[in-house]
Parts: sequence; C-alpha cells; structure tokens
Amino acid sequence: MHCFRDAPSLHQFLNACRSPELVQLIGQHLAALAEFDDVPLGELVRFFILDQDDSTDALVLALDRNLTDITMETCLSHSEWFELIIVVSDDGFGYVVFIPKNIADPSLLEFCASQSKPTEEDDS
Repeated sequence: MHCFRDAPSLHQFLNACRSPELVQLIGQHLAALAEFDDVPLGELVRFFILDQDDSTDALVLALDRNLTDITMETCLSHSEWFELIIVVSDDGFGYVVFIPKNIADPSLLEFCASQSKPTEEDDS
C-alpha cells in the first residue's frame, strides 16, 4: 500500500505509474485541490493506493478505523479501480483510497462492490 501526504511524493509516484486511469483520477483530485495551493496537501487529504496483494486488515490499520465505522462520502467504480472518498473531520480533511479491482482480498472487493456507484466509463 502506498500512502501520500505530500504533493512531491505523489507526483513522483504518478510519473512511474503504469495505470493511465489511476493517473487521470488522481490528477482530477489534484486539479480540484489546486485552489488551496496555500495549504500543504497533507493538511487537506491523504491518498492511499492499494496494491493487488493488500488486504482489508492492512487498509483498516492504515485508516485507523474499521470499514463498517467509516462515513464514506462516495465510492465510485471505475474500469480498473474503486475510488473511496472518506471525510474524517469537520474541516473537510479526508482520505482518497484507490483499490484495484484485481485485488486478491475477496472481502475488500465485496465491500467496494456493495458501496460503489458506477461511473460513466464503468456503466457499460
């Protein structure tokens, strides 16, 4: 699992990323957050990108909360990824979690599928 709290490390990851869809999705978030350029990225959001061999337990540890206890803003189903947006504080700080659809943990896939809304590219 990758966790990003600052823009330079996130950009470094994106430059090496082999998933054009993931690059596009994260780019959309960064564009939306650009209006807050006077605030460090880590004070606005934390990005989590899971690998194929990550598990529900690893995500629970990283988020420091059970999946059943989170208030999810949204869960989107894209072609290759699930995208979870979780707001964790009243000031709007949150987590953006990307889970690959080929992840080995079936319980995590079930959770995402039960929570997700299809996006236009996934609604075929």
